Amino acid sequence: MGSNEISLHQIRVFQFLAVAKGWCTAVEVAAGCMMAGRTARSHLLKLVKAGVVDQAELFPGYRYRLSPLAEKRNKSLIQRLRQA
Repeated sequence: MGSNEISLHQIRVFQFLAVAKGWCTAVEVAAGCMMAGRTARSHLLKLVKAGVVDQAELFPGYRYRLSPLAEKRNKSLIQRLRQA
């Protein structure tokens, strides 16, 4: 998948986090998006690397949320995700 392409899974993860209240685990994201845990973690990490999602390390794992700075960090990706 090229850097300009957005997958359906990535859109669903973004939409889930956009309406979620606070931090979510990858398991919660996977259940909310009706996808496998590995798929959710993969797309969460892509969004973290793109600066759209914040990741916090809390024992025993990680928590994720849509970053309040997402618009500033990667405005073009946010626009494409919203349009999709």
